[in-house]
Amino acid sequence: MVTTDAAEQYFGNQNPIGQQLRISQNGRTIDLTVSAVIAKPDPASHLSPRILAPFDAHAALWGYQPGTTFSSYWYPSNYLYAVLSPDADVEATEGAIRTAVDNGRDEASAATYDAQLQPITDIHLYSDLNRDAPGGSPDRVYLFIVIAAFILGIACVNFVNLATAQGTERTREIGVRMSIGAGRGQLVRQLLTESMIVSLLAGVVAVVLTIGLFPAFQTLIGTEMQPDVYTNPWLWVGVALVVVFTGIGAGSYPAAILTRLDPSDVLSRRAQGLGRGAGLRKSLVVLQFAISAALIVATTIAFQQLQYVEGADLGFDDDALISVAARGNYATIKREMESRADIQRVVGTMDTPGTGVGRAFQTVFNGEPLPDDAPSYATTYVDFGFFEMLDLKMAAGRPFSADHPGDIGRALPPTDVHFQPYTRDRAVVINESMARSRGWTPEEALGQTVRSVVREGEQIYTDMQGEIVGVVEDFHFSALREPIRPLVMYPALTPSPTENEPSANLTTLLVKASSGGSLGQAMSTVREVWHDVLPGEVFEASFVDDRLDAMYEEERRMSTVREVWHDVLPGEVFEASFVDDRLDAMYEEERRTGWLVGTFAGLAIFVACLGLFGLAAFAARQRTKEIGIRKALGASVVSIVRMISSEYVLLVSIAVLIASPVAYLGMSEWLEAFAYRIELGVWPFAVAILSMLLVAVVTVGSQALRAARVDPATTLRDE
Repeated sequence: MVTTDAAEQYFGNQNPIGQQLRISQNGRTIDLTVSAVIAKPDPASHLSPRILAPFDAHAALWGYQPGTTFSSYWYPSNYLYAVLSPDADVEATEGAIRTAVDNGRDEASAATYDAQLQPITDIHLYSDLNRDAPGGSPDRVYLFIVIAAFILGIACVNFVNLATAQGTERTREIGVRMSIGAGRGQLVRQLLTESMIVSLLAGVVAVVLTIGLFPAFQTLIGTEMQPDVYTNPWLWVGVALVVVFTGIGAGSYPAAILTRLDPSDVLSRRAQGLGRGAGLRKSLVVLQFAISAALIVATTIAFQQLQYVEGADLGFDDDALISVAARGNYATIKREMESRADIQRVVGTMDTPGTGVGRAFQTVFNGEPLPDDAPSYATTYVDFGFFEMLDLKMAAGRPFSADHPGDIGRALPPTDVHFQPYTRDRAVVINESMARSRGWTPEEALGQTVRSVVREGEQIYTDMQGEIVGVVEDFHFSALREPIRPLVMYPALTPSPTENEPSANLTTLLVKASSGGSLGQAMSTVREVWHDVLPGEVFEASFVDDRLDAMYEEERRMSTVREVWHDVLPGEVFEASFVDDRLDAMYEEERRTGWLVGTFAGLAIFVACLGLFGLAAFAARQRTKEIGIRKALGASVVSIVRMISSEYVLLVSIAVLIASPVAYLGMSEWLEAFAYRIELGVWPFAVAILSMLLVAVVTVGSQALRAARVDPATTLRDE
């Protein structure tokens, strides 16, 4: 079966039913007949096949006969999906599956692996099973929920602050209504209704903005949402609940305060405001700016960590390094690529450096027995020239070398033709971390023997033994989230140049591009013409956009690799990328999270400033007479601005002091996820303090300056 997009790619406008598809892998080819066309999977699903074939087809590509029964837990690697009946007992079903699986395995294997059911809806966010489909992070979702709640809370704080502050202006209205018979309940309903109308209008505007900004938001988070998200009834129920609770929550306190006033006091001017609410308003100002300050600190630290990670020395040279998925005739590809002027060197490896090692072999040293619980260490295969290409330094000994043909060892007869043969007398290189874990200095590690095996129960699938000939200085073969672990490296079992088969254990080609090229030649030509025409003039020239030129240069280099690939393997899919791009992509989630938190932090500060602006404007209006008197008595504009602003600057300073330890604890916890991380210094907190103070001074000062510049004759003429 093929998906609609695969059918269009392979068969164009033809009817795909009954057509043949030829699939090649591992030097074997099978023909499949298309029996059905299925819809393209939803982009939100972790199931995204383009071709679906019987399992026997996979077995045939590996040389097995149809109907072969596999006794291994780890080979072949598959996902098993089951649809339970609606009335099924999940725990009982899981127990029955576990019992059946355990009965079919030996005791050692049964103790190693555990069969369990996992809801398909848990895979994306909550699965931590080995080799499960890649998913998202629940912590990231919770983070954005909390930030959204903070921003909504800040908006509610503004509403409460402004409603209570402006309550002074409504006291006479409330007093008149109460004096002509309006009850407290009626007034509460009126004020809550006003609050609900404001919340409803805000909800409508929010929905319109969300729909308009949704494409940009998807780009920002790097996730394609389901197209029917707006038809989900639970979404609208949630929006309605947010609107209702926001309206009630924000309007309850002002309604309760205003309706407690005595109408006789109001009408006789004995109630001149809501003095009892001033303390709450100040507390709420502190709260909202504390949240904003914490977000600024978090954003600053996140970007510092990302800059540290992206700029950190990985211990190897990744400049102009291309990673190509290795298939087919390795020797021919290597020879053809290295014959091109644009290619400096080609080596094979099992894993792309910096992205992790995908194998862990049980390893013992110096003839030690191999117990069932032998420790497992990261193990990989590399071709001759690997250490030189990456400019890796040896702490002791030497790297693998074609000058030492015996490095690949000698093969023993295999017990299973589908797995690589057992080998002895192989050269081994370990890293410094492995030497330290054994209590050796790099020099002491030389000459020690190593045995690495892959086994399941009593069945051994891979068994390699050899002598340590070199210790390489530690480099980051995994992401910087992880510490450098002990590593064992073996020379790859590459075929001879005459064998038209893939290598035994190489999955990646590392291609080092040569420097120079067509752009440099073009510049040389321009320079040559210049000196021919104007031999006495100084030549000054540069590319208008060096970064753009660099992009073209990278594409030119990649084109050379692509050309060689299609010449040698015209039927194989070409999969390649620049290694530094792959390393950058490993931190894409952290980068997007940082940008999102920064965006939300800016939004939170903007909303907080709106509230502060309103409060400052109201405070200035309330103190108009006082300001007029002070000016009449000779007060300067600067002193009046300082008087009005000082209170709010103090509140913002308190907010920053409260936010700093909270942000410190939270970001310290976040940084624990990185094995290599920055040290928390004063810079993020200084940014938060200066930003908050600047915001407060500009926001409040603008209103204070406006009030201070009013002519006192205008403000005092009615006195």
